[in-house]
Amino acid sequence: FGDYGGALAAIIPDPALAPPMLLHEGAKVNPDWLFRFLKEPTSIRPWLEARMPTFAFNDPVATDLVKFFVALEDETLRFRTPPRVATTPAELAEGAELFKTFQCQKCHVVGNQLPGGSPADWAPNLELAHARLQDAWIVEWLRDPQKWLPGTRMPGYFFYYDEDAKSYL
Repeated sequence: FGDYGGALAAIIPDPALAPPMLLHEGAKVNPDWLFRFLKEPTSIRPWLEARMPTFAFNDPVATDLVKFFVALEDETLRFRTPPRVATTPAELAEGAELFKTFQCQKCHVVGNQLPGGSPADWAPNLELAHARLQDAWIVEWLRDPQKWLPGTRMPGYFFYYDEDAKSYL
């Protein structure tokens, strides 16, 4: 929303413990998840004191809000069935090794297991990502977290080959 928002964050002494800004929400989250969340908020970051209020939105209002967030991103409202991806044991082992190498659990909550350190350094529960976040957005986030959330502590680990630029980005 440009310069709009963040009033609650401005009064919380540690900005890392403020609720997230809703930047790029229409590109980031699955519309069906957002619809359910708006109707009945659940805790994504349980260590934060601030909570999403429950507004008792009816279906048409929640639908209009989802459409609003999607329109802000010039996205098309799409509902999806999460893809079933066949993986081999070798691919699962490779994924587990990457998870370990990049130390994802150093910051991210995984299930009921909290990372060490201060809650100000914690990141959302990765077990919720498949239902909450859009697949394409996850890829873009991993490529360049700063593009989506300037100042985020999430490191940019990944690069890709840009066919148009004929170079790695």
